[in-house]
Amino acid sequence: MRLSQARVVEWHSPGNGYPAALTADPTGGIWLAAYSGSATFPGIFNVATDGSATLRYHAALPQVRALMMDGMHSLWLISDQPVVERIDARGESRRFSNFSSASLIPDWATDTQGDLWFVEPDQKSIGELLRSGAGRHYRVGVSPDSIAVSGCCARFMYDHGIGSLRDGAVKLYAISSLSRGHGRWMASSESGDQWFLGDGGQVGHIAASGAIHMIALPMNRYASTWRGSTVRIVAGRKHDAWFLASAPWVIGHLRSNGQLNVYILPDDLGAVQGMALDGSGNVWLTAPGARKIARLTPR
Repeated sequence: MRLSQARVVEWHSPGNGYPAALTADPTGGIWLAAYSGSATFPGIFNVATDGSATLRYHAALPQVRALMMDGMHSLWLISDQPVVERIDARGESRRFSNFSSASLIPDWATDTQGDLWFVEPDQKSIGELLRSGAGRHYRVGVSPDSIAVSGCCARFMYDHGIGSLRDGAVKLYAISSLSRGHGRWMASSESGDQWFLGDGGQVGHIAASGAIHMIALPMNRYASTWRGSTVRIVAGRKHDAWFLASAPWVIGHLRSNGQLNVYILPDDLGAVQGMALDGSGNVWLTAPGARKIARLTPR
């Protein structure tokens, strides 16, 4: 492990409002859902490299807690209501109410075809909302709590295992201990590999071939940070992954060969919630308590 240097630049969220969710588009552009002042519905902003934010859309859903973009350049907005909203590349909005309660769905993912995937732990199933609005449900026999989609294969985490769903066929792979809970526990890259957070200081890497490799993080002075407080992971573009951990708040950059770089975040950001990578390799973050967004550039 190497403690590395980075330049962190901070900006106030648009209108000094609350930054609710953050995502990157397929070209590496950054998008932000933020509430300005006392607004009930968030604005959707495109954020430039210099931190300037341009309002593009007004969301039709309140209480947005997740923002994703699919391969067709449509934005998906997730709230605690039993409705999701899709804003396509032309700015046209459509809402879907295929859900009993979106707040009971811990994780979501999009694919290159413009479909939305989600886990249904209580029903022991994986859901797929097609771009047309039709819905599918696949019984997987376990309670999934996180999902990532690459190509035509969806992989999901469950208690002590990883599952795959391809063309309706389900395969389960037992792994001794995995992180569980609400968070971004899995991520897919453009190259077809996937990453997931394990328990006890481990990160898992799934190659495009399906081979699973567990990478143990070093048990040094950050051991307590890795154990149980690694809260989010995003996949890079070169068989690498970035993950966010608390107590203290740090960013880890891990390559598939096990090389790890660690960047300590400034104390004034407080608790960090959202994380996304832009096309230049910068890491973007949201700090809701501080009402800020930040950009970390490795040196």
